Amino acid sequence: MATTALATSGRTSGGAWRNRAALVAAGYLAGWLCYTPALADDRDVYAVRVPVDVTAESAAKARDKALFQAQAEGVQRVLQRMVLAEDQKLFTALQPDDLQRIVQGFEVSDERISQVRYIGTITMRFAAAALRERFRSAGIRFAETRSKPLLVLPVIEQDGKRSLWDERTPWLSAWAEIPSDRGLVPLVVPLADLADMQDIGGDGTLATDPFRLRRIVQRYGAGEALVLTLTSQTAGGSTTITVTGDRLPATGAIRPGQLTKTLAIRAENKIESVMPRLAQEIQAAIEEEWKQANLIGGAEQNVIAVAMELRNLGEWIAMRERLGRIAVLRSYAVKSLTRSRAELTMTFEGTVEQLRTAMVQEDLDLAQASDGWLIVPAGTGGEERPGGAPEAPPPGQLPPAGLAPGQVPSQNQGQAPAPEAPKPQ
Repeated sequence: MATTALATSGRTSGGAWRNRAALVAAGYLAGWLCYTPALADDRDVYAVRVPVDVTAESAAKARDKALFQAQAEGVQRVLQRMVLAEDQKLFTALQPDDLQRIVQGFEVSDERISQVRYIGTITMRFAAAALRERFRSAGIRFAETRSKPLLVLPVIEQDGKRSLWDERTPWLSAWAEIPSDRGLVPLVVPLADLADMQDIGGDGTLATDPFRLRRIVQRYGAGEALVLTLTSQTAGGSTTITVTGDRLPATGAIRPGQLTKTLAIRAENKIESVMPRLAQEIQAAIEEEWKQANLIGGAEQNVIAVAMELRNLGEWIAMRERLGRIAVLRSYAVKSLTRSRAELTMTFEGTVEQLRTAMVQEDLDLAQASDGWLIVPAGTGGEERPGGAPEAPPPGQLPPAGLAPGQVPSQNQGQAPAPEAPKPQ
């Protein structure tokens, strides 16, 4: 069998791709005049990575097909990420011209090319305003807020023995196979290394200890932990598998029985064979619950006045960065700004509770003060919020958001604050 060598390259932006006239037809490129960098931000719900492997009569045609494939598959992934499963059928398939109009930019990595084949990973970034309008015109509600990562601890109980890390159980392996970044609730599955075993013993019994759970949650940069205990019982020729989920938020006590899933199989079938299916169904249920709680979609927007206490101008600069990452916040305007206090109006979609949930994902919250709403560190603004929040820092100090454990935030203190900051659409 003849083989064809593949040329490789690292990362290609939209602009570099357009300049390769020998590989891509000029007519197709007319729709790719806008490219934005940094498309691979994992927090951007409108950006998706699509692996492609396409063969055609020539490299140019293979690459054209790969782009169209990434567009169409990317839209479907965004739809599945943001829209309830029962509403996804309301979204009609888009024609190629419509697809190009809602694409904001793209980025290519791991590119390999032969005379007739194209392999790579294409990150598609869709225009948020255009896709929102498509959803609204179809009467589709959608969720944009991405949760902090959820740490999953799969415990299996068989023959009176509980196992969490032992020889990497099939229940743990089933969860490790689930893509972690496709939905609005990113999943983190432990590595089952020595540090994990020191935090929680191999039998998983210490997974009910809030202190130990919080330690492993913080080490993995998650917002909450979900302990999933799988048990089975065989009777009358069938086996009933039950999974119960106990949830530990970053603040507060363990909430037992937050999830229950049962499945009956024939007694001769192996339990291990259905574990991947169980994990996928539970993950889908987690996603649907989160989307349901964060649905927006109406054209109307709400405005509230808020304030925050500051210790220095650097805290305001850090706050601006966080506000820019709050999904449902459409814009904010500064009413007054001093070294010790900022007052602004926030325009957002959804309810105040949904805004607070979105803010918690950036380690912020709203507290009701005597003169209105006050932006405070998450965990100090009232009752427990969905998505988890870290331990509260001293009053007035902002906790680091969106950083890996041990990473120091950058604050460009020489940057002047803008009086008004509309969110990018």
